Amino acid sequence: MRQIESGKRFLPLLLGAALLLSSGAAEAACSGLRFGLLPSAVQWQGAGPGYNVFDRVDRVQPVAFTITKVDGTCTYFVTATVETGGSFEARQMVGGGRPIVFNVFTSSIKTNPIRDLPVATANDVITGQFSRGGVATNTHQHYYWIRPQQIAPPGVYSGIVHFKLYQGNQQTNTLISVQQVQFLADVRPEAEVSVVDQGQPFDATRIDRTINFGMARKGQRASFDLKARGNNGFEVTIQSQNGGVMRHANVNDTSTLPYTLLVGGKQVSLVGGSATLAASIPGATGADGLPFPVEVEIGDYGTSSPGNYTDVLTINVTSH
Repeated sequence: MRQIESGKRFLPLLLGAALLLSSGAAEAACSGLRFGLLPSAVQWQGAGPGYNVFDRVDRVQPVAFTITKVDGTCTYFVTATVETGGSFEARQMVGGGRPIVFNVFTSSIKTNPIRDLPVATANDVITGQFSRGGVATNTHQHYYWIRPQQIAPPGVYSGIVHFKLYQGNQQTNTLISVQQVQFLADVRPEAEVSVVDQGQPFDATRIDRTINFGMARKGQRASFDLKARGNNGFEVTIQSQNGGVMRHANVNDTSTLPYTLLVGGKQVSLVGGSATLAASIPGATGADGLPFPVEVEIGDYGTSSPGNYTDVLTINVTSH
């Protein structure tokens, strides 16, 4: 009888241990785990509204999102798919006649695009955990990027990515939720002009130039390159402040110094002071634009008074 009673005393202890283990396993899962704030559409901002195809700065745009749960503790991670085209290394968005490359990264240094299982490594996903019970929310960021200087036609471009929320780790996990995010970019029509020495590349900082002829003489020449670029075709116009002549610095002296302006080997008439069409380009150029050699030649100034003579040319480039 003593042996039987002793055996009965061990039974509650074994059941208690089993209950404790079962309770511990339940705490390793979160109830109500889900995406909280996850924008369904993300608009590219860049240096201003829209995507400037000639912006050389390599920009990245942080996008905040949240993961929330009702109770429990757990670990989780977020992956992202490739939908529109391209690859994890070069996702694509389309909409204006050709695709442009974009991506979503785990960090602002753009080392790791967010990938999906089964190819994603630990560095290719966004991870998190809830270590306490009760309602809680974690905030994360992914980083939206568009490769700079993609010369694309104007239009609204769109790329689709499905973000997936998994509970667990990359070895043992459960897919909890999938949400679609549309990445948008408004590619603006752009046209720019640059004034550089002959043979030099486009330089967006060089938008004016002073030509000093010194002691002017008939037939004296000065030359430079007018470079223009655009993503939708453009027109280049030139306007003379003085109607195609240089005027004396003394406003009471009516003497003039005539000159001839050649753009791309063709003479441009500046008579009348209105804007004159110098070039019309129907389509897009590359980032370095198109060169238009410009030549200014001093004409016969006859009996014009000695002194300083000037004219100002205004060059405009207008996108189609």
